[in-house]
Formats: sequence, C-alpha cells, structure tokens
Amino acid sequence: MKTTNYFTTSVTVRRPYLKMKWIEYVLNSPICTEVQANGRIRHWALIVETGKYLRVVTEPDGKTIHNAFLIAVLSPKRGGGRKKMVFQYHPDTDMLYLKLVEGVSTESEEVTPGIVLDFDEHNRVIGIEIEDASNFVDLSRLEVLALPVANLILSERVSAKV
Repeated sequence: MKTTNYFTTSVTVRRPYLKMKWIEYVLNSPICTEVQANGRIRHWALIVETGKYLRVVTEPDGKTIHNAFLIAVLSPKRGGGRKKMVFQYHPDTDMLYLKLVEGVSTESEEVTPGIVLDFDEHNRVIGIEIEDASNFVDLSRLEVLALPVANLILSERVSAKV
C-alpha cells in the first residue's frame, strides 16, 4: 500500500494502534466518502472490533494514504467560519488552553489525566486544555515547524513556571 511520507513518519508514530488491515478495509468498503477542498479524499468505515469509525484520508488518487484515525461518532460535514488558533496560558493556575477554532464547547472529554478536549455541537474538537502545563511542555519555548503562518501575534509575555 502506498503512503505519504507524513503518514509513515508522523501518523504511524503517533497512532501505533492503527492496523493496515483496517485501512485496507476502509478503502475497499467505505460507508461514506467525501472529497476535501484540497482534493484529498476522506473514507469512513466502522471497525467492529473497536466499536469506532476509522477515517482514512487519501491523496486525490484515492489510493495513497495520507492520514488515518479512529473516531467515536461520524460528524456532519464540516462547516465554515473563521479559523483562528490561539494558545493561552494562565500562570496563576498553570493551565494552557489551545483554542483551535472559534466556537462554544457543548461537550468535553478528559482523554488522559490533565488533558481535556472540548467539542462543539458537530462533535469537532475546538480546544485542548492542559492542566499543570509546565509539567507537560516547556512553556519557555514555542517552536513552529513548516506552518504557513501569515501572522504571528505575541500579545503578552508571561514568565513560565520552572
């Protein structure tokens, strides 16, 4: 099976639970497919042994695997809205909030102790809350790699807990 370098070097490292037989199943028997604006194709199928859906994203050829992950619920087609990512640190409580997009959380899930995902009404992740952030990440340094950043705005500098 053909894969992108991103899938091989990043996705499989971060998501070791993925099984190639699942990905093959999704590509051969999708219950739903959708073409993204960039031409990539999303394919979904239920993986019975997990009780979750596997979403596989392929390149426009429909065969080269670019991304894959398990989801609990099939969400409706993604809506519009201005997307603005904001990292906000609260030094008094050592909380870091990564606001991925504008929106109101209608449900939250603690995925591991101290890490909470916020979901909107369409079951999209809109934010990530990290409790005791200085124990998880080096707050004194932010490294941006290969992101198409048009505007980098630093609005307040606060000393990190050490």
